[in-house]
Amino acid sequence: MRKGLITGLALLATALPASAQEASPQALQITALNVTAVQAERDGTEGVALPGDVIEYGLRFTNVTDADISDVHFTDPVPPGLVYILGTVTADREDVVVDYSVNGGIDWSHQPTVDVTQPDGSVVRQPAPAAAYTHVRWTISGTVAAGAQVTARFRAQVPGTRQGAGS
Repeated sequence: MRKGLITGLALLATALPASAQEASPQALQITALNVTAVQAERDGTEGVALPGDVIEYGLRFTNVTDADISDVHFTDPVPPGLVYILGTVTADREDVVVDYSVNGGIDWSHQPTVDVTQPDGSVVRQPAPAAAYTHVRWTISGTVAAGAQVTARFRAQVPGTRQGAGS
């Protein structure tokens, strides 16, 4: 059941030596699944995301080397035009630490904040709204065995609501 599956460009995990990156450009695979289209069984819209649709991004990192590796982290930007859905990041290992960026991947935090100017002109730091998130980064604190895989996911949504969408 591949309905709504879109293969995205992969960013290579930074733990791989250059020789492994050249030998295997698929060390990190990223896919996008239009969850809303699949659930609604929308035909003919595999590559079309409509307002309100939820897109699930799946990342699968494979250690393509012959040795265990450490210091593995991989990053996926929240695609332009989509809004990250707070609390949807997962990984299939317990030793994964997730950080987020709200400024294009320059700074990272477990709980990003933004400066908000108040009506009186004062500036207050507040939790970043979902629309401010630009990137998600997974860092594996342990090692990844040769040939092993790590799977991670997050969801984002197309802003707006569909016309004629009913409950």
